[in-house]
Amino acid sequence: MMPSYHIYKAAGTTKSCPTADTSIFIGEEVPDLVREHGLEALAETFEADAVTLEQTLYESLPGGTYDRLLARMLTRKATHFVVSHGPDRNDAVKKLLAACEHALSDGFREADKMTWASDLVVELETAIAAGKEVVSP
Repeated sequence: MMPSYHIYKAAGTTKSCPTADTSIFIGEEVPDLVREHGLEALAETFEADAVTLEQTLYESLPGGTYDRLLARMLTRKATHFVVSHGPDRNDAVKKLLAACEHALSDGFREADKMTWASDLVVELETAIAAGKEVVSP
């Protein structure tokens, strides 16, 4: 059985302009475009899917959910920087953290934002100091 998740949608701007219910179906594997059309075709497919997904989520999700999703996605990618960037990893992670904090600047109340950012910084710095992979909050 295919998993299904319930996510709240954004409130419409007015009663006459409600946010439409949205369904996203993720159910097919990416076709082997490289063999027939080259890497550029695969890159174009990834870009088109990313643009469609991001636009759909932007138009459908409440701002707080969208902001937190962005921050979580950026945080998850911090692991990539910690593992693969060697001596420069601290700088890479700090840049990523700055991007997360910027992404959150409009989504959280000030107290929530500071708590989340502080916890994230402590978690990342502790993991980096210990030479461990970063775990997303």
